[in-house]
Amino acid sequence: GPRRTRTTFTSSQIAELEQHFLQGRYLTAPRLADLSAKLALGTAQVKIWFKNRRRRHKIQSDQHKDQS
Repeated sequence: GPRRTRTTFTSSQIAELEQHFLQGRYLTAPRLADLSAKLALGTAQVKIWFKNRRRRHKIQSDQHKDQS
């Protein structure tokens, strides 16, 4: 079927998303609404970015455990 095209985020959007991620890894509904409005992105796109970011975070911290 027709695959949904991946959203490409601008570097300023990513910077903003990263900033929010540092404040908390999970989005509350108000934060989600705020971010998606601020960045002009769909809430689904913001949610998926956070989900992927948490996965990346987990992979990175798992790798650190292996190294110690």
